[in-house]
Amino acid sequence: MTTKGNDYYLTLTESTRRNDGIGYTRHQIFLYKEDFNRFAEGLQDVINHVKNDLLPDFDYDQFAHRDQQDGGDHDYKAEGDSPDHKAEGDASGHKEDSDQMNW
Repeated sequence: MTTKGNDYYLTLTESTRRNDGIGYTRHQIFLYKEDFNRFAEGLQDVINHVKNDLLPDFDYDQFAHRDQQDGGDHDYKAEGDSPDHKAEGDASGHKEDSDQMNW
């Protein structure tokens, strides 16, 4: 996405079902280009900690193999594996668009 001044940023969004079961609560993190490197380094540090210290015996490559077999491009809506909140709107009627971010 871009700002009015044509600066780039990412928006990370999480929607969780509300406790009362009516709609969703949405949380967003806006990540601006000047923070990309620091965020990526911090994320990599956390991933390495989990892989090396917390779950060193887990086979993380099993997921890479699955992606290579099917081309790695998942359309969760088509496969029916999507959590409910990706297909439904939140309390304000906003629809989550799972196709918004393409890798």
